[in-house]
Amino acid sequence: MTFISWAGNKPELVLEGLFGGPSGAERLHYFTGLPAASAVVGFALECLFGPEVIPDGDKNDKQASLLCEALAGSSPKRVADVGAGAGRVLSSLVAAMGATWVRDNVDYYACDSSTEHRATCIDAIAQVWESADERYLGAPNQAKMPEKAHVVLLCNVLHEIHPRDWIEYFGPGGVIDRLLDPSGFVLIAEDYGLPTGERAHDHLFFLLHGEALQLLFAADGDTIKTASNGERIQVHRVPASALANITAETRRAAITAVHEYALEKVADVRKREPSYQNGLRHALFSQLFANAALWLAEKDGHADGQ
Repeated sequence: MTFISWAGNKPELVLEGLFGGPSGAERLHYFTGLPAASAVVGFALECLFGPEVIPDGDKNDKQASLLCEALAGSSPKRVADVGAGAGRVLSSLVAAMGATWVRDNVDYYACDSSTEHRATCIDAIAQVWESADERYLGAPNQAKMPEKAHVVLLCNVLHEIHPRDWIEYFGPGGVIDRLLDPSGFVLIAEDYGLPTGERAHDHLFFLLHGEALQLLFAADGDTIKTASNGERIQVHRVPASALANITAETRRAAITAVHEYALEKVADVRKREPSYQNGLRHALFSQLFANAALWLAEKDGHADGQ
């Protein structure tokens, strides 16, 4: 026999009736939480493996649209694409704007420490220039530009560079300094919603947001310009003159800012409903927080260390 009664301030009675007893509501909660849990576990597992190279470009690439705005001008800008991989950035620019626009606005050279995707990158260059082989320069620390670059491009690259190498990369006489004209600038493009985990080095990865970059190069928001396509996709324009400001102290300040930023993001996402996307965000910022915390703990009291 079925009884109907007043539930009052006991909604669990209604839920148990709807979902088949006391365990029904718990099973539903578990089921709806599965996507978030899957995202967290998947991201954590991916952090045990090295980063993957994105193979080709896309005309709808949101980073490409921001880079087009930064590179457009009355004369071609000589660009060194450091960490070019398979030439995805160039392919995306061609897909979005066409080969003629790229040739009119960009004098492109590719650099990458790995030769694994060299052939694919050269094929991408050949879409625009006949002398494709000459535009693939190999490892950035050995690359020899015909003339210094107006722009050094780091697209989804900075987060993979170990902090111990930042000063060598950006400081006086470093990799970027040798490639870049003193009147030029570095374009740092990052995806702040990193969709997959990765182990780029023994501290996994470091995503430096705008404030962290300003601290790293001891510059303000008027010096380091940021363009964004929503919160996730951002491109930062760092003038060559700011690169010499990097020191062990500014590096520590930048990583401290990353640590605080990640903590704020973790606290925020924990207030939201469980979903796959929120699970990814929780995994990303929890890992970023841990990466920064471990680095700071290891270097505590050793600001001039590596």
